Amino acid sequence: MQIYNFMSQIKKLITKTWLPLTSLHINPTEFMKRYILLPSVLFIYLACMAYFAYPGKNPEGGLSYIQYYLTIGITLVIIGLLVYFLKKKDDNRKKYKP
Repeated sequence: MQIYNFMSQIKKLITKTWLPLTSLHINPTEFMKRYILLPSVLFIYLACMAYFAYPGKNPEGGLSYIQYYLTIGITLVIIGLLVYFLKKKDDNRKKYKP
């Protein structure tokens, strides 16, 4: 049931964002920059892994809560740094483009 709700939300998101862009004959890749797309995919991956690795789901051991939240925090910091450096790289590329 949750997967169905998740998929329906993705379908709504796609129809709201991508279909209007295609009807205007605008290239959707202009709006999906690399500094947005790559961290978004990594964040979705982090959310899935955080859900499946939740310490309360496996009472026989596994990660402690400190390890769990520390891993998520460090990963979010790395994703934030990735956004910053990819945006900086994109800005420099536009600035020095001949």
